[in-house]
Amino acid sequence: MACGRQTKAEVKNQRVGFNVSEAERAKRLEERVRRHVARFDERTISTSRKTRARIREASAMEVKVDSVTRGVMERLEVPSLLRGALFNFGRRVLSLATRYGGLTLQYELALVRNRWMARGIAPEVLDEVRSSVERAVERGELSRF
Repeated sequence: MACGRQTKAEVKNQRVGFNVSEAERAKRLEERVRRHVARFDERTISTSRKTRARIREASAMEVKVDSVTRGVMERLEVPSLLRGALFNFGRRVLSLATRYGGLTLQYELALVRNRWMARGIAPEVLDEVRSSVERAVERGELSRF
């Protein structure tokens, strides 16, 4: 310290904790470890297990709806450029079919159909994918995860 004032390096060292005793450092480290362990208690671990199970079920459902959609695309010989959009359409139909029913479902499906028609997909193809996914839901092959 020159003239009673601290240099910038001394101020920085104090802020960072370089001038702290070993006991104080050990105490701070122990506190950090305790907080870290507390975040991963048994409740958190069981929640993450449930989340992993939900993700597995959702992935399995997505594979099933994709296989139904793929069957329609192969049967109708859909160009490969449209396949990604049709996979998304099939997943959206599944989401709506498992969430809604009756007249609400019909309205929602009409909105989704119009959206994908605006993207340049033929309405016949969309109707075929929709009916195939709905039949699979009715048969119980596809369900809400």
